[in-house]
Amino acid sequence: MNLLRVGNAAVLAANQFNPSVAGQHWLVNNGIVSLDDLEPGCVFTDVLVQVNSRAFQLLITPMQCQVVPKCDVSQQGAVVRSKIGDIVRMLPHTPYVALGLNFLWQITGTEEQVRSLSRELFFVESGRLHTFFEEPDARFGGYLSKDFLGFRLKLDVKPALGETEGEQFHALQFGFNFHSDIKQDPVETVIDALLKWDAADSHASMVMNHVITERLL
Repeated sequence: MNLLRVGNAAVLAANQFNPSVAGQHWLVNNGIVSLDDLEPGCVFTDVLVQVNSRAFQLLITPMQCQVVPKCDVSQQGAVVRSKIGDIVRMLPHTPYVALGLNFLWQITGTEEQVRSLSRELFFVESGRLHTFFEEPDARFGGYLSKDFLGFRLKLDVKPALGETEGEQFHALQFGFNFHSDIKQDPVETVIDALLKWDAADSHASMVMNHVITERLL
């Protein structure tokens, strides 16, 4: 079985973003992105802004601002802190409501391996619901949450199908969401949460390495 980092993202939610404010000139003039870094696929409208650059992808809609880092893992925290941090500082009066740091992982393998792992992790033999899913072809997932680093960590695990080079593969997908509500001092709250990107990423990595290591023993 293989451990795969699928992608990471930071999502800042608000009651009302104004994408028309964050046009190309505004983003360039405020140092969010340089003209030289822009790649094909950029979109600038009154209701949606999508920026593709070498190091990150930025998406702004009326409900959220999302940054997906495309650089090396060791640099992703700095990119997220820089881009979302600068936007929050320059638009401090936007009604921000929550910030999520998201890390998506997969454990891939054969259909039988993934089915077996999902049963090993989540099947409860005496569970009153699981008695209806005792068949060999059953697959399992789960939802777990706890307070961690000032966030509410939510972990969603479920079987998934992926495709690479035209061939499907089976996986057990782990979605880590480090959620922080923004109730007051929005700029300070967001900046403080962004500083914990590396610690959150390390925790998700530790969990995944523990799962795959225990499976291979």
